Amino acid sequence: MQQSVKLICYCPSECVCKLNQPRQWYHSQCSGPLYITSEGDVFCNSKGCQTSFIKDHIFQCEKAKAASKSCKFKSVSECMMTFAASFQQTELVEQNLMQFTENFVIQIRKRWYQ
Repeated sequence: MQQSVKLICYCPSECVCKLNQPRQWYHSQCSGPLYITSEGDVFCNSKGCQTSFIKDHIFQCEKAKAASKSCKFKSVSECMMTFAASFQQTELVEQNLMQFTENFVIQIRKRWYQ
């Protein structure tokens, strides 16, 4: 069964804000909260909104928006390091967190270069 958690993570390293604390992300089109699955797919619960793989997801915090910039994760390692800390802040209990993280790592590695 595929699990999902709120998308809480750091901005990608190339972001203009250089913020080093995780934040909750919201969908730029509908303003609904974003979630990430254990397979690396980013989605919101609003009808008509698209799902995207984390590699392809465009991030834009307030500072980046003000500067008319956006960014993505550039590498598997950057993505893994960002989420390693962020998953600790999820609502998952320890056993589910370990399973979620393990599946996430496997799926990101498998899908990143497709």
